[in-house]
Amino acid sequence: MRVLVLTAALMGLAAAAPAPAPSATLFDDIVAVSTSTACATPSATPIASTFWVPSDTSRKTCDKKTYKAKFAPSDVKRGDFRDCASLLSAFGPHNGTFTIPALANAADDYGNGFIPIVKSDSCSLGVRAKGGVVLGDDDVDWIVQKTLQDYSSGFLMAARGSVDCDSLGGGKKAKLYWQVYDSEKGD
Repeated sequence: MRVLVLTAALMGLAAAAPAPAPSATLFDDIVAVSTSTACATPSATPIASTFWVPSDTSRKTCDKKTYKAKFAPSDVKRGDFRDCASLLSAFGPHNGTFTIPALANAADDYGNGFIPIVKSDSCSLGVRAKGGVVLGDDDVDWIVQKTLQDYSSGFLMAARGSVDCDSLGGGKKAKLYWQVYDSEKGD
């Protein structure tokens, strides 16, 4: 009988206790954004959105054989190497795809208007596409990892490039232009 009373008393205390505060998760270290293409030249067509679709498995949609990269021009603000490494490790466990619409001013391959899709402090991966594309989580990891390996200068880094990825229409691959940089200071 004493055990029953003690159990009931402990259950009453547990019910009266405040709920635990939410704790930070790994995903809190990065920002995956749903953003409109407002940074592109306005057009008569409705504003499209870049958005994330989670998946149970890792997704790869780009052809690594078409990957091209170079240091970003000097006017592009550099991200901190450590923030880019943090972005890579924080985003890595997440599976899914980004849907990236075509930009109205897509005639200029690397023009202004990169849409930052993932970010950790001073490091962002921004994208733009001439035709709508799908970008997988494995592709994001790979692009950021290649940038970390090949395009850092001291603690600062910025690179841009292109890769062919699955098109939104499901036809042949479409060109995705990307840039790893500090999106807070401009693109």
